[in-house]
Amino acid sequence: TISDQSRHYVAEFDTTGGHIGIFAPAGGVNTAILQNLRGHNYRNNDGNLVVTVGAGGNNNSVPEFDRTGNYLGQFITAASGGLNSPFDIIFRANDVLVSGSSSNAVHRYDLNGVYLNNLITGQSFPQQIFEMSNGNIAVANFSTGGGIRVYDNSGTLVQNLTGATGNRGV
Repeated sequence: TISDQSRHYVAEFDTTGGHIGIFAPAGGVNTAILQNLRGHNYRNNDGNLVVTVGAGGNNNSVPEFDRTGNYLGQFITAASGGLNSPFDIIFRANDVLVSGSSSNAVHRYDLNGVYLNNLITGQSFPQQIFEMSNGNIAVANFSTGGGIRVYDNSGTLVQNLTGATGNRGV
């Protein structure tokens, strides 16, 4: 599956790269459900799809879809914990991390989508996030300072990789 930010849907492909069609939302484009979507992932417990959304009816939330693309509601409610313009989402063993590009933070939620705290603050326009094999979290820093910032699993900065700016992915 691939998030299509400008077409407002999650596309599905087969294992050879052949386009199957729109996976979510089931039934086709619906900007009341998905608009300006960015990252997506799958819940560990049930395989449901969750998508970060920055506009439309689910602005500043993370909507959830079942295994056939049917909309189930908001997994993380709009603006929960100050979430503003969510960009990416990852699931760890005991929590969920969501980067908020306009809230300049990586927000932390429990596995049911309930806000816990901000794991990382002061990150300028954080984009994609990635959990490394040692448990550290890499965050693409799009704006001021650029680069990739690496934090330990408790949110302490351990390394700032500079040299590239305008980073959206890591």
